[in-house]
Amino acid sequence: MLSHRWHQGWLLIFKLLLRSVSRQWLLLLLMEILILLSWYCHCHLLWHNFNSS
Repeated sequence: MLSHRWHQGWLLIFKLLLRSVSRQWLLLLLMEILILLSWYCHCHLLWHNFNSS
């Protein structure tokens, strides 16, 4: 249940941001998040491979 409430909180923040900022800034933020996520996944996979070997 906790993760669901957390997700709803994020959606609320996202909606507020959507109202207050321009679309260009939002796209920039999304790009930044995607880059961070890809880096995190990449590092996580590398660490997992390093540990298993």
